Amino acid sequence: MRLGKSRIEWGMARRSALSAIPDIKTAIRETFLDTPEVQKQVDAGLAILERATTQITDDLDEELDKVLLEPDTDNRATLANGAAEMVRQYLKLLRTDPIISAIDGTAVLPGIRVIAPMVDHLNDLLGVLTKIEADAASRTA
Repeated sequence: MRLGKSRIEWGMARRSALSAIPDIKTAIRETFLDTPEVQKQVDAGLAILERATTQITDDLDEELDKVLLEPDTDNRATLANGAAEMVRQYLKLLRTDPIISAIDGTAVLPGIRVIAPMVDHLNDLLGVLTKIEADAASRTA
């Protein structure tokens, strides 16, 4: 089942990205260690990063599990709709937050690529969930 695979891949991407955050914060702090005049801005940016990452919880995993386990097609489509809305919220955060959206491939972190994989997996999930909704709608039409 494609949703099951996408759910597992999303969970792995999320855990990988979130586990990299402490190293990212350390690298940013070390980069600006010798520039005390920007320390307040660095600290503020790191606080924003911390708050933003706490919004990417395992709640989506739980919602996806509900979709996977629901035997009734109509109920499954309703659950898929709710999960899709959560995916859209995560995508909005990852794409529009000025700190998070700037993490991958910056001069400070040239080898870091943690946000793009999450966005890729969320886009895949959104496609799968949208298909579940469309399939249910076509059965009732």
